[in-house]
Amino acid sequence: MKETCVNLFRGFCIGLANIIPGVSGGTMALILGIYQRLLEAVGKINLEAIKSIVPPYPDGFSDALKNFLKKIDFYFLCPIGIGVVASVVLLAALIKPLLTEHHDPTYGFFWGLILASIIVPVRLLTKFKGTELTALIVASILTVYLCYGMSSTAIEKETRKLELKQQTTESIAGEIRSPIHYLYVAMSGAIAISAMVLPGISGSFMLLLFNVYFEMLDAINSIRTAISNGEMPQAHDLIFMTVFCIGMGIGLLSFVRLMNFLMKRCYNPTMAFLIGLMIGSLYGIYPFRISEQVGDKLVYGLPALVPTIDKNFALTAVAALAGAIVIIGFIMYEKRKGIDVQKESAKTDSDII
Repeated sequence: MKETCVNLFRGFCIGLANIIPGVSGGTMALILGIYQRLLEAVGKINLEAIKSIVPPYPDGFSDALKNFLKKIDFYFLCPIGIGVVASVVLLAALIKPLLTEHHDPTYGFFWGLILASIIVPVRLLTKFKGTELTALIVASILTVYLCYGMSSTAIEKETRKLELKQQTTESIAGEIRSPIHYLYVAMSGAIAISAMVLPGISGSFMLLLFNVYFEMLDAINSIRTAISNGEMPQAHDLIFMTVFCIGMGIGLLSFVRLMNFLMKRCYNPTMAFLIGLMIGSLYGIYPFRISEQVGDKLVYGLPALVPTIDKNFALTAVAALAGAIVIIGFIMYEKRKGIDVQKESAKTDSDII
C-alpha cells in the first residue's frame, strides 16, 4: 500500500512536469529514480504480451492474467498512470494563470529544480570518456537550438495567430473539425509523447510548437467542467482528446522500444546524451525573457540575459532556490535512508527482466 501511494505521487509529479512547457516528464522520472524501470515496463507492452491473454488458456485465464500483469509490471505502471492522468486533469486549469500571471517565478522554480537534479543521472554513469562527452555536448546544443528556434519566433507566431482569429469563425471552426486537422493532432500527440520520454525535451513545448498545446488544455478543461456540471461534453472536445490519446499511445510504445534498445546496447553514451538534454533545457526554461503584448496576451520570446534587478527578480530567485532545495532534500533523504541510486536501479532492472 505504501509503495502504491509513493507511485501515485511519482505519477502526479510526472504529470505536472508534462503540462509545464519547457519541463520534461522524462526529467522528473530521472529525478524520482524510476526512469529506467518505466522504460522497461512500457517496453514490455507488446504484441507478444497481449497474445498471452488471448484464448486458449492452457493454465486457465486467472494464471494467464496474473502472468501478463507481472510481465508488464502492472502494479508499478498502474498507479504511475493514474497519478499522471489525475495531475493533468486537476492541474490543467491552474497552468494558464501560473504561466501568464506568474511566469518568471513559475519557470524559476523549475529552473532551480532541473539544475539541482542533474546530479541524479550523473550518479548513474559508470564511465565518462570521449564518447560520453561528445554525446553530452551534442544533446545540449540540440536542445538549445530547438528552444532558441521556438523562442525567436514566438512573438511572430502569436501575431499571426491573432490575425487568424480575426477571420470568420466559420472558417476556423471548419479547420478545427476537419479530418486533416485531427490527423495533425494525432501526429502532434505521437511526437509530444516521444519528447516527454526524453529528459530535457518538453512534450508541452512540442505541442506549443505545433500550435496544439492550448487547444489541448481547453479540451481537457471543457470536458472536466461539463462532467462536473452533469452535462455531456462537446463532441469536438471528445474527438480531439480521443485522437490525441491514440497518437500518444502509438508514439509511446514505438519510441520506448528505441530507448530500451539504446539503454541496453550503449548505456553510458545514452545516459550522457540524456544529461545533455537536461543541461540544454535550462536555456529553454530560463525564466527572464523579452516579452511583448500581442492583443490581450503577453508573449515571451528570447531570454533577457541581463534581467532587471527588482521585486520580480528576487521572487524568481527565491522560487529557483526553492526548486533546488526540493531536489537537494530528495538526494539527502536518499543518503540518510542508505539508498544508493545506482544499486537501486540495478536491483530494479534484475527484478523486472
